[in-house]
Amino acid sequence: MVKPAIVMMSKFKTPNAKQPSASGWQVINYDKYVNYMDRQDAKEISEYDLEKHSNSRETHWSGNKTLTYLGDPQKTNNTFTKGTPSLSMADIESMKGYFARAQENGSPLWQTVFSFDNAFLKQQGYLSEDGKLNDVPIKHATENAMTVFMEEMGFNDTARWVGAIHYNTDNIHVHVALVEAESSREIIESGKYKGQRKAKAPKGTFKKTRSTFTNTLVDRSQELTRASNLARNQIREPFKQLKLKRQVSVRGQIKELVRQLPDDRRLWRYNMNAMAPFRKQIDAITERLVDQKYATALSELKLLYRQEESFRKRLYGGTNNYAEKQLSTLKASLGNVLLTNLKKEFPKYNPREKGHGYYHPQKILVKSKLISDLKYSLRETKQDFLNKEKYRQLEYQQGLDLSN
Repeated sequence: MVKPAIVMMSKFKTPNAKQPSASGWQVINYDKYVNYMDRQDAKEISEYDLEKHSNSRETHWSGNKTLTYLGDPQKTNNTFTKGTPSLSMADIESMKGYFARAQENGSPLWQTVFSFDNAFLKQQGYLSEDGKLNDVPIKHATENAMTVFMEEMGFNDTARWVGAIHYNTDNIHVHVALVEAESSREIIESGKYKGQRKAKAPKGTFKKTRSTFTNTLVDRSQELTRASNLARNQIREPFKQLKLKRQVSVRGQIKELVRQLPDDRRLWRYNMNAMAPFRKQIDAITERLVDQKYATALSELKLLYRQEESFRKRLYGGTNNYAEKQLSTLKASLGNVLLTNLKKEFPKYNPREKGHGYYHPQKILVKSKLISDLKYSLRETKQDFLNKEKYRQLEYQQGLDLSN
């Protein structure tokens, strides 16, 4: 399995959460955690040790892996926050006071770690061979990521975070801690965690935060823009302009497809359930036309998709089916174009006459004339009846007058 270039790990702690210490379990102090971040000799607790102590009812972990740090705090010059790339000692003391206030007011503490494969940092030009790190873009990426995290979580204006870059392990990593001085989190009203504040972030929030961090550091806009232009401008848009009736190579397939499609044309959307039985036919038509007319663009597009998939595997590790997903999206898009064009080019198709072709304009005119004549005839019959009835009434009235 490919080793990920960038890993994001996250957890949160409640104000009463405990951690192991030399004298036993003790409540973690938020302000001291700022010290733990702002130190150089932080040590990683193994996943086994973390699991051993994870049964405390006062500690919630979100995510499979976390890092925690122990030891006496030692100052570094690498602590930062939004708008301030390097905190002074006075800034750090102020931040510690802010974190202590947040804990007193019942705010959870959110902890995030961005960890790097150092070889990847070297490949991207952020880490020199002699171990010197260009930390400016990393701090910038952290700031962007935390902005997204705060927006996604809906934190209020009292939210503050502090970050620190650590070099003490084989993988350079960034620690970030965040609190709200006045918590915006709802209180859990029942269950195991009754009385505590809701703090767990949705998976989508972690995904967006990680993507923002990664995309800030790794600019793939040129490759992605090229792929987008190929898919849209050199395949999809030209495909829209095709006159399907003139495509001799697929004429039979098209007629057969139109004959079988549902009567209700509102269902003619590629991803609708009603289209499931016809997708193979639709795909066969679109693939044949694309292979005939846009083969060069499609070949380059597939290459770009494979390269992007390989790059993403390097970034995130594990399996990645980016190319397959993008090609499936293109297939569905072309399928919708085909169905839309079928509606335009075969507007006279009559589902009730399958196997008999299409409506003929002459037949439509004849039927319309018959209906018109029938209506006129009915109007005449009605008028005749009314005239006769009026005549009878006049005769009756005259008879009455003569008898007098």
